[in-house]
Amino acid sequence: MVARAVEAERDRTGGVYLDVSPLDFEAEFPDLNAECEKRGVDPDDGIPVAPAEHFLCGGIDVDTEGRASLDRLFAVGECARTGVHGANRLASTSLLEALVWGLRAGEAAAGYEAEEIEAHELLDRDPTLPEGFAEEKSVRLRRVMDEYVGIERDPSELTRAQAVLRRLKGEVDAYTRTRTSRSLYELRGACVTALLVARAAAEQEESRGCHHLVEEPTADAD
Repeated sequence: MVARAVEAERDRTGGVYLDVSPLDFEAEFPDLNAECEKRGVDPDDGIPVAPAEHFLCGGIDVDTEGRASLDRLFAVGECARTGVHGANRLASTSLLEALVWGLRAGEAAAGYEAEEIEAHELLDRDPTLPEGFAEEKSVRLRRVMDEYVGIERDPSELTRAQAVLRRLKGEVDAYTRTRTSRSLYELRGACVTALLVARAAAEQEESRGCHHLVEEPTADAD
């Protein structure tokens, strides 16, 4: 709700700013002050504010012991989804929740004997990529998610986003078949995640939690 209010105000006035004038900002927050200077922002004039995702909203579905559906995979904390907080907080970002599931998952995982796994030998592939390839595709990926799968969502734009993301993933996949590169693999993981998010959003036909539709579908009259 706060993020949507900030975005609405930005659209109306052109900007939203954090007033830090009551503070000795440079003395109390030297690292943030240095970051502002690096970005050409004068804190005395206010710090520009924009909607951002603070926590991962979603996660690995787990049971009461922290077990995922994949054998021997346990998840606790922000990467998990216990379901305790419902749609308002799908990721388990509550400290108390992390402590409870952390203890349970630790005790359950301790019941397994250690298994030694031999590392696979890396394929001998050409690691070189076209200059700026990963960065260019990453910028494009972020732009698509910001524009079509942001804090307010429209079903037609979600459909468009999936089409663009599928093409983008295909372009990245074409390079992963012949190259090994950390930036390339990270980009592919981001593409897969983005596509799953867009697909899940398109399947959710009502606003719930952080999923906010611009216009709710009208129920058929009896």
